[in-house]
Amino acid sequence: MPPDTQDPVVAITKIMVNDTADQVTLYGTATDNIGVVSVDWANAETSGSGSCTFSAPAWECDIAVQAGDNTITITAADAAANTGVATLVVDYTAPAAGGTTVIKKRYVILED
Repeated sequence: MPPDTQDPVVAITKIMVNDTADQVTLYGTATDNIGVVSVDWANAETSGSGSCTFSAPAWECDIAVQAGDNTITITAADAAANTGVATLVVDYTAPAAGGTTVIKKRYVILED
């Protein structure tokens, strides 16, 4: 059997904001020709990282954010250590007292 050299494909499909905490929840999918074994997140601005809840092909991540831009990277890996990456930059504005949260998806970068 030839070695697995195909990277997983990651998609970010939805973003939700938690109005009571500085947090966003991202949803998406991760697929691979053999199978994805893990999906993880990292926020470059907060230096936070962790594992996403994953039930093939769907994943979900609760991610702490700070005011301003947050560069969030979602990485899916298969058993052969091939990885697929999707990056999302969100501009987060914390709610004023009694106000609502504002979050803007700035752009998505899809990487091989």
